[in-house]
Amino acid sequence: MDEYLRAFDRVPMLRYYRVLKSAICWVMGHSPHLIDEHLALAQQHFATEEALTDYLANPGVELEVVG
Repeated sequence: MDEYLRAFDRVPMLRYYRVLKSAICWVMGHSPHLIDEHLALAQQHFATEEALTDYLANPGVELEVVG
């Protein structure tokens, strides 16, 4: 369960930087199905760019502006 939650914590960051799903799978070593689950949950909980940014900044992550 811990690994599942750690994986979920990484997906919003990669989504913020618009990393392709295939690259997320490769970098994280997880199946496309699991990444799809995480992306769907992230979209559900962080539907706006502002919500996603607030979530990522909460633990003190400094984000670069994505153009």
